[in-house]
Amino acid sequence: SSGINAAYGDSRAPVPLKFQDITGRQVTLGGSSFVLVRSLKDSRILCMGKSKWYVFWDSEYYASDSKCQWRLTHATDVTKVTLQYGDRVLLYNRYWPDYLMGVSEDERWVYCVYDTQAGDIRHQWVLERSN
Repeated sequence: SSGINAAYGDSRAPVPLKFQDITGRQVTLGGSSFVLVRSLKDSRILCMGKSKWYVFWDSEYYASDSKCQWRLTHATDVTKVTLQYGDRVLLYNRYWPDYLMGVSEDERWVYCVYDTQAGDIRHQWVLERSN
């Protein structure tokens, strides 16, 4: 698993997260690889809500639920497989693959948007070193 800090382009307020491959392998981009997005503070994971747009923390008990699994892709290089610090990534929900994790219009909430908004930098997450 890879420990990273992710932020949607605002280095003043990074959100410390850890990406963990659901099979226990090394985290990779694209393909049929899926990750859990874990809190570095506790064992909670990020999931996508029933209403198809909100993101919430849930117990790791739901790790096998596809609503809590995400596919990582590089924001600009779809052929890239290996994660590197400084990469901008998109997080697509496994259950609703037409949605990706981003931020709300007012930039106050983590939120899911249609994948047609993938080019919007607000919905791209930056990989940074953990402290």
